[in-house]
Amino acid sequence: MFPNCKNAHLSLRCLCECAVMVACAQLLGYIKIYEMPAGGSVTVCMLPIMLICCRWGAGPGLLSGLVFGALQMLLDGAYSWGWISIILDYLAAFMVLGFAGIVRKLPFNLVFGSIVGCILRFCSHLLSGYLFVRGESSFTIYSIKTASPWLYSAIYNGAYMLPNMIILVAVGFALAKPLNKYLYAKDLNV
Repeated sequence: MFPNCKNAHLSLRCLCECAVMVACAQLLGYIKIYEMPAGGSVTVCMLPIMLICCRWGAGPGLLSGLVFGALQMLLDGAYSWGWISIILDYLAAFMVLGFAGIVRKLPFNLVFGSIVGCILRFCSHLLSGYLFVRGESSFTIYSIKTASPWLYSAIYNGAYMLPNMIILVAVGFALAKPLNKYLYAKDLNV
């Protein structure tokens, strides 16, 4: 089922853990510290996805992130301005969190994975915001006039992504030792 899994037992275990973590992420997404007016919020909802990435790797992490992004879009009432926004602000933005799995064999993988995932998610939101502000999408509902679309997008998206990353890194440091056995399980052989 997953290319990193060597046998059916581990593949089923990986799939079940991914499903549970995506459900946990969705529930944590409803607990918001603050929410931006045109979408984006500070929550700990990315933590379960990071745990999957650090335990199972990038493949299952990418799939879990994609499913979580689709759930965010469908269940939370999307702040979407068209297809480009749907793809970049939901599907791609949460899917790229899966690349946190590339650091899964490093010590403090939850910390480094959180940094990698948050930076990539920020880049996806940054591009979406730029396209929205520039009005280059035929689906754009309205355009914000600003001197620099990149600057506007960076400030707006950084206002919630930077606190998200700080929270995830802090939680990653706090959970590094208690979750050591879970994240570096010897019986996985993946």
